[in-house]
Amino acid sequence: MIKPQPKKLLNKKDGQIAIVYSTILMIAMFCPVAHIESISPELNLDKCVHIILFAILYGTWLNAMKPYFQSQIKALQISIAFGLFTELIQGMLPYRSADPYDLLCDFIGVLFGFLIIKHFRKLKVNSEKRS
Repeated sequence: MIKPQPKKLLNKKDGQIAIVYSTILMIAMFCPVAHIESISPELNLDKCVHIILFAILYGTWLNAMKPYFQSQIKALQISIAFGLFTELIQGMLPYRSADPYDLLCDFIGVLFGFLIIKHFRKLKVNSEKRS
């Protein structure tokens, strides 16, 4: 009798990239850092960095799960949970602090990554239809 093989959760290479990126991001978020200065009262470099890093995080996890059903939802869940987890842990560290605005920027970054990827996939589908 042949036993069905369990479905792998991640593509091997892309899954490794997502895990390595997540690990590096976690280490960076838990290391002590000097106070990050604001560029201006309206724009803080730290917040912009959070948006960019979490857009990339979403993209790496989406790419790692691309052949699976509902991978966008799973990548969104992983990325948002990661942001929540890192902010909670930062709140427990004596040399870091949890910042609700960082968490908001993490969510915005994930959403930004989602929208960018959705836009480029739509462009790709439209260009393939014309060919």
